Amino acid sequence: MNNTQLELDYNPILGFKLLKHSELKPHERVVTERFSKLTDYLKSLSPYVIIPSILVNIEDNVIIDGHHRFHALVSLGFEKVPVTYINYQLDMIVTDLEGNKVLKSEILEAGNSGNLLEPKTSFHHVRDKNEGFHPIILLSTLYSEINSLHAHSTEV
Repeated sequence: MNNTQLELDYNPILGFKLLKHSELKPHERVVTERFSKLTDYLKSLSPYVIIPSILVNIEDNVIIDGHHRFHALVSLGFEKVPVTYINYQLDMIVTDLEGNKVLKSEILEAGNSGNLLEPKTSFHHVRDKNEGFHPIILLSTLYSEINSLHAHSTEV
């Protein structure tokens, strides 16, 4: 692998879209302090928003990676959030590194049932051609926009 891209056997990315936040299904709760810090950071960029997209299973809109980003954007008033659809069923996407015992089926069940897992329960990785593992966030599309919700606000 070089420093600019992952070398993968298959491309797990199936598309990018701005999707209504109400169509997405989280599978785990968020860490309040982490959520607050991310929200504050995004506010500090105003009027711009620059953020990796949220990784979502294309079959059912379950959030695979990006729960804190998702909740931060919603709290800032975004109706639509940046989503990268992935083929979650590929064997190259794994959940069983670093002692993590949660299965993909359990993650999908939590998202589809609304019975959310504890924060940071899942740690997804993608396996490259050389059997190396990388954080799945590297599949995200970097997204930027001028946030019209805050572009005209003034500080007191």
